[in-house]
Amino acid sequence: KFVTLLNIHKSLQHSLWQNTAILDEAKKVAYLIDEDSEARIEAFKYLASVFARAGHHYEAKEALKQVKDSPVVKTKELRELAKALASAGTVYK
Repeated sequence: KFVTLLNIHKSLQHSLWQNTAILDEAKKVAYLIDEDSEARIEAFKYLASVFARAGHHYEAKEALKQVKDSPVVKTKELRELAKALASAGTVYK
């Protein structure tokens, strides 16, 4: 459903007519995607980009906050930190 809403928005955007109601609906659908999934992260990244291009900076910022606060992103960041510490020879006990 999310992809369908974004495709509708894209087709309307190409005809120089932006409908934020479609983006708002896409945002609602993005919140329904499992919080612990890459799909949700990608959905909010895309929404942030589209909202920013449409001049809706508050909505873009809120979408990016969802990405930043995602458990998936935090897990990846911790994993990367652990790898960096391990390669540097740092061990925490």
